[in-house]
Amino acid sequence: MNNNISLWLCGLLWLGTQLLHAQSVNWQAITTEHRHLVHAHTGLDNGVITGVGYGYLLATRRQPVLLAAQVSAPAGRHLFDDYKFKLGGHMPILGTGSWKVGLRLEGVFRRTANYHARLVNFGADLALTSGYYRPKWFVAAEASFDKALTTHIRYEQSMLDSYPQIQGGWFGPSTGGLFYYGLQTGLSHKRSTLGVQVGRALQQDFTSTPTIPFYARMGYNWVF
Repeated sequence: MNNNISLWLCGLLWLGTQLLHAQSVNWQAITTEHRHLVHAHTGLDNGVITGVGYGYLLATRRQPVLLAAQVSAPAGRHLFDDYKFKLGGHMPILGTGSWKVGLRLEGVFRRTANYHARLVNFGADLALTSGYYRPKWFVAAEASFDKALTTHIRYEQSMLDSYPQIQGGWFGPSTGGLFYYGLQTGLSHKRSTLGVQVGRALQQDFTSTPTIPFYARMGYNWVF
């Protein structure tokens, strides 16, 4: 019973921290002339979310690679009770001319807390995009999978008083992975890109959904 309570609480709080997972990148609007990218985003994804990020464009012989880091958090009274930090890379892997297939792979660190427990976890986010990119606009389909691989739970005294035998500590992969799929589009002008993403979220069993099964995001990129 105690183990079931731990897993239930872990899954509930983990689902509450599914934040924005990527900015939209127009591969035809970034060049090696301007290697730095700053990013801001907001939207609806199991709550109102905002975040910022930074990327650096590596020039390789075959394809450009965008190394990126970002942090995002839900709106609330205590801003840094819940947040997510991501670090990884984006790159086109296939395509000819304006048609491109892109890959994004990122490591994820999450923290969430309430009156009953504090959770931190490490995970990964893998995504594929396929679309048509022009210097001033783009449209693409996207699919991604975001999963916590290991989670640490530290219970507050209020929880320990109610369930004295409840156990905290590290727990292995949960069943709370989320699969996202949808569309992204954007407009680029000089060094700026304004992008929009809309789509649907499913839990990893592909049958159930989170409380809010849809997402809508808006992001702004500036390169220099």
